[in-house]
Amino acid sequence: MNGTTSPLLRNARDLIDALKETEAMSPAQLADAIDVPRSTVYRLVEGLAAIDLVLTAPDGRVMLSQRWLALADAAQEAQTEWRTVRSAMREVTERTGCTTYLSVPVGDRGMCIDWVQGRAVEVLILKPGRSLPLYAGAAGRGILAGLPAEDREAYLAGAPFPVLTPHTLVTAEQLRADIELTHRRGYTLSHEDVTPGIGAIGVPVRDEQGRRSGILSLGAFVDELDRREEEFYEELSRAANSLR
Repeated sequence: MNGTTSPLLRNARDLIDALKETEAMSPAQLADAIDVPRSTVYRLVEGLAAIDLVLTAPDGRVMLSQRWLALADAAQEAQTEWRTVRSAMREVTERTGCTTYLSVPVGDRGMCIDWVQGRAVEVLILKPGRSLPLYAGAAGRGILAGLPAEDREAYLAGAPFPVLTPHTLVTAEQLRADIELTHRRGYTLSHEDVTPGIGAIGVPVRDEQGRRSGILSLGAFVDELDRREEEFYEELSRAANSLR
């Protein structure tokens, strides 16, 4: 290998990424999602199934296998900087009853690497292994706000972004205003910009040098978020500060 990813590995990576975002997909859907012929999808699925990374349901749809859970646990355990986070997240969920997330930047998205489940988790779109674009959600927009100014502007040059809901911030002007507000109040607030009826609040997690390294967030129905915004912020801040 000369340092360039082979087409086979690239296609396998893209197929896995597609399945991360949707729990099960047909070969035709996968072919459309990763822009390859259906025959290529069948070969990829056969190879990945041989090493227990995907499963094929009786109806022909493909899904990730449970082996990914063990791999995710091993990868998380190797990230020593996050080993103390889960206990802090568990305390937030116990105090609030809401699902708490830890997300980190991966390319131009914010990826959830851990969660502690609370109420209404079945309607929340974010979960470990899934990601949000940097213009949406408390996790994505919180990460965007923490980028160096030059990197933020490079990202915003791609605006306007695809609309997810009527409340999604998609223009560079909207997002710059949101970044300024986030810096001023110290947290990111999401109101139905990813999922109707659902909101989130996120605070930065900082490393030993004080640099933002992730986002600790909490998801809730918007009416509850409106009523308990200050409480949620205090709980998340307490948890984030305990990690320094």
